[in-house]
Amino acid sequence: MKIVAVSTAIIVAIVISVLFLNSVEEVEVTLIQDQESPIILGVIPYLTRSALLEEMNPIAEYLSKTTGRPFKVRIATDYEGLAKMMEVGKAHIGWFSHISWGKLSKNRTWQILCRPVKNNSIVYRGNIVVKSDSPFMKLTDLKDKTFAFVDRNSGSGFVYPTKLLENMGIDPLTFFRKIVFTRSHDQSLDGVRKGVYDAAAVYDLLGKGDEELNSGAFRILAVTDWIPNDPLIAGPEISTKLKNDILRAMTEMNTSKAGEKTIKKLTQLRGTQKFLSEEQVQLVLKNAAPSGPKPEEAN
Repeated sequence: MKIVAVSTAIIVAIVISVLFLNSVEEVEVTLIQDQESPIILGVIPYLTRSALLEEMNPIAEYLSKTTGRPFKVRIATDYEGLAKMMEVGKAHIGWFSHISWGKLSKNRTWQILCRPVKNNSIVYRGNIVVKSDSPFMKLTDLKDKTFAFVDRNSGSGFVYPTKLLENMGIDPLTFFRKIVFTRSHDQSLDGVRKGVYDAAAVYDLLGKGDEELNSGAFRILAVTDWIPNDPLIAGPEISTKLKNDILRAMTEMNTSKAGEKTIKKLTQLRGTQKFLSEEQVQLVLKNAAPSGPKPEEAN
């Protein structure tokens, strides 16, 4: 009886999944024709809601002004949630992490428009951090401790630090006493600050204007390999003309009068100086390897 019930549940789930995928395909091929309908900018929840809105709302307002179309910001529940939002038309352009884009964009007709240049770089690194007064001085000191990751689709918050640990012969599943996924870099940092987590894998703190490090709250134990900055993605509902308008607005933000206030705000918040098209980014990545220390323990 139990086997039949389980089998029935599986069949129902498969049928629902097929119907869902079919409905997604119908949504994806419908261009946005209504000039009054807002273009939804979806964002992964890598920071707290208030911090994300502080960063993204000025971009939405700038795009509204320069393209003549209304833009609104919508924050996903998690990294995979942004892909689902774009699938069903609840987001039309999306700010993914580099890793989540690579993992979640397969078999989808999405297009990278641009990436930010932050602190004179199109790449950054992840950090493994502890409290500044923590007794842990190297990664091996964290055995049987509580460790915070951000999301399985986060580059600096999971994929790259896991690779760093594994290259040192550390299996996170058996090495740490407890692993927590916080869904946000800020939540991870807050947990370390409060002593809830012994250590956490987060984005490059130096990329945040040194605010966190200068506060004396954290100490970096290790740094990951280089990660390309997060891409801005356009879904298939966006027409070629609107894609070009968005790309032009983003790449001219640092030189145009209309973008002056916005880029100043982004520089203050995240060290963002300008945006490059994906074509420009790939040329830079191909021709110039980033300088700096290799992935290693920081001390």
